[in-house]
Amino acid sequence: MIATVRSEAAKAALLAEVLPGQDGDPSVESRLKVVLLDCGTAEGAQALAAYVKENGIALDHVVSSFGGGVKMGPVSSLSSADLHDAIDRAVPHLVLAQALLPLMKQESASSYTIVTGLLGENCFMPQFAGITVSNAAIFGLFLAVESENSGKPVRLYEMRIGAMISKDSQSDSAGLMEGTTYAASLIGEEAVDFALGKQKPGIVRIVPDALEARMPENK
Repeated sequence: MIATVRSEAAKAALLAEVLPGQDGDPSVESRLKVVLLDCGTAEGAQALAAYVKENGIALDHVVSSFGGGVKMGPVSSLSSADLHDAIDRAVPHLVLAQALLPLMKQESASSYTIVTGLLGENCFMPQFAGITVSNAAIFGLFLAVESENSGKPVRLYEMRIGAMISKDSQSDSAGLMEGTTYAASLIGEEAVDFALGKQKPGIVRIVPDALEARMPENK
């Protein structure tokens, strides 16, 4: 597995979160390769592609997930610069797809997932105007990627998350939606199901009920 981070501090935080107490284990490097670069830029995405090729890595599955905030407020308060900034939240997904999709194993067992949010479908609070535009831009990008790769064996997914997500160590706190945040590992389980082909390719909406069903006490 390959994960990218922007700094040594972020690498340490990642290892502490996903492999607590194992950061000194020599076997960790064989299981999780952490690469320092910003794959959300064109240069970083190409550097990641170069790393993959140089190390002879065959990509079975890719999950494209990027954070970053946009200006909060109703549409009447947005400037043209704010709008462009919101649309630009699709750029990391664009450059990563351009860099990595050509390196995917061309097999039906392979999958490429773009992660976004359900706010692009419904701006249920006026102050979420920027996020709505941002998500909708990613929706359009996914459709374009899907069109260009029609007929190829790699399964393409858009994961539209309709719940508040946080690190496992910070979950179960009060959230903005439904009063609950859900552990990121639950989203990880969804991504694994995508990789295993348990979900039909295309748009998959992840709602609180689905995440509740994955919680240990509800299995």
